[in-house]
Amino acid sequence: YWEVLVLDESLDEEGVAGILDTNLGERAFGLPEHLIAFHPDGHGGYLCFDSRSRDAHGECRIVAWAHDMSAEENIAAIG
Repeated sequence: YWEVLVLDESLDEEGVAGILDTNLGERAFGLPEHLIAFHPDGHGGYLCFDSRSRDAHGECRIVAWAHDMSAEENIAAIG
């Protein structure tokens, strides 16, 4: 089962706030602006799009942001 955070016209006002609140909330704890959380991992962390670069197909790299690591440790692990 995958819960994917989305932002489109199919969401109600509460649903839209959920993805915005998730990303803004994680930024308060060190999530860099180039990462966009899109999937909670079930353990307090998130899979994120790394928007710093894209591959030949325009896709962003997917990285893990772990809740049990500091922002500095996460950033070092991501590279």
